Amino acid sequence: MGIKGDFLGFTFAGTHSDELNIIRISDGDRYEEELQPEISDITAEVPGMDGMYYFGSTFGKKSFSISIAFDSVTEEQFRKIRKLFGRKNQGYLVFDERPYKKYMVKIENPIELSYICFDAPKKDWTTIDGIRYKEDDVYKTEHDVLRPTEGTERIYKGEGKIDFVAYFPFAKSCYKELPFTYKQTSDIAVQENKKYFVSVNNQFSLVSNPVQNQLNLYYERVINEEINDWVISSGILSADERETNGIDEYQNGVINVYNAGDIPTGFRLYIPMAAVSREITLTYRATASNVEDIAQLVINPVEIKDGDMGILIDTNNGLIVGVRQAESIIDQDGNATYQTSGNLYNEYVKSGYFFKLQPNESVTDGATLQINNGAEGIQIFYDYLYF
Repeated sequence: MGIKGDFLGFTFAGTHSDELNIIRISDGDRYEEELQPEISDITAEVPGMDGMYYFGSTFGKKSFSISIAFDSVTEEQFRKIRKLFGRKNQGYLVFDERPYKKYMVKIENPIELSYICFDAPKKDWTTIDGIRYKEDDVYKTEHDVLRPTEGTERIYKGEGKIDFVAYFPFAKSCYKELPFTYKQTSDIAVQENKKYFVSVNNQFSLVSNPVQNQLNLYYERVINEEINDWVISSGILSADERETNGIDEYQNGVINVYNAGDIPTGFRLYIPMAAVSREITLTYRATASNVEDIAQLVINPVEIKDGDMGILIDTNNGLIVGVRQAESIIDQDGNATYQTSGNLYNEYVKSGYFFKLQPNESVTDGATLQINNGAEGIQIFYDYLYF
């Protein structure tokens, strides 16, 4: 089988369903999807009064139930299925039709498969550069030589269901900016808003004013056909849009921020040691025009503890922690982060509160985070969160 595509394929813990020769199917003629996680209302009864007091709601876990089918799973693939979906730890779940978001999930219930087993003609293994390949394997290339041989191998055909649960009910974005491909162009009509790139060792640099008689040397940046269906709904900006609008770049005491997700998201703000000896005031505006969308956090001058080289303001967890390593590193989500020391500095909060970045409909919303400190080297990190 081995099929990729919208509403057919998915990836769990780095393994695509195509590698296992399984596909998603619908139970009937329609797919079903829970658009939001479970909702829990916070209420209280008052003796002697009608009704209940309502204090708000919280989101609980999010569940996924995937029906699968297969008609040519080998014994080796069957073992991979057992091993992958028998794991107790969590992994990212990504659906082919929305590859821009990933859920951290684990298997919720033991998987039950219903199948029949039969024998099929056996295929030779072939070796290329020391790697073995097999028919219908995702690593197969046009150079493979596959020959029927005497004998048979066991093949499984059937269906089943996989139940996943995400205890953190929101998906994180797989991309900070839209992925693009490049194609060579010979278009000699250089339009004012056209952007071209030049390739040097497979690194593409923007060329603002290409030379017309050399346009066959330049490249256009184009969106893959595969992502046309989700690129707009994702809300994610292109690298050009981010650069033009200075998104996440600290300049003159201001960071232009942009939350492409569905819900408010916390952020991590790195403040180097040279800056913390002065008062730090963070002022956030969700839009440029609405003065009501303002949040603020004021931090007194901080006395740095031994070994720390700065602080990290973490509004997700409401913490101000020391940074032990000044150079950024990459975490498991592909985001830059900092090695923290465990030293806490929450006692230096003077006023305000830890706030989150509201979702933006467009980059023209003009959301900003103003920092009155004036120091250099300040950096911000945050995820886009989706239902």
